[in-house]
Amino acid sequence: MNKIIEKLKTVKPRYYLAALLIVVIAIIGVIVFKPSYSVESNLLDNATLDGITITDISLVEDNGVATYQATVTATRNISVNYVEIILTTEKGTVTLVGYVGKTLANGETSIIKASTDADIMHATDINYIMK
Repeated sequence: MNKIIEKLKTVKPRYYLAALLIVVIAIIGVIVFKPSYSVESNLLDNATLDGITITDISLVEDNGVATYQATVTATRNISVNYVEIILTTEKGTVTLVGYVGKTLANGETSIIKASTDADIMHATDINYIMK
């Protein structure tokens, strides 16, 4: 231990400054360039349920909150209260709810959006239930 302390006493102050600068640059890099997640491609595949299609699916994370968004298009006149979005993760399943809350005419669209603080960015499977 004494040898280390003696060695540190001989290091010039400019080296401390250089080391501090490197640490600060690394911290700024982590803050500015947040890690990005690679979402399983099957999670973004279009889905067809009885009377609707789900397209334009996105799954993004920001500050620990994951948001699912998609376009629901009616393939016939249909009343849709909500769509359950069931994601399978390593820890089990996470169910999100995308509200529509109205009758859609054939061809009419609605955007559904749901957010969670659960880790769904690494989900491996997705299923839907229309209610």
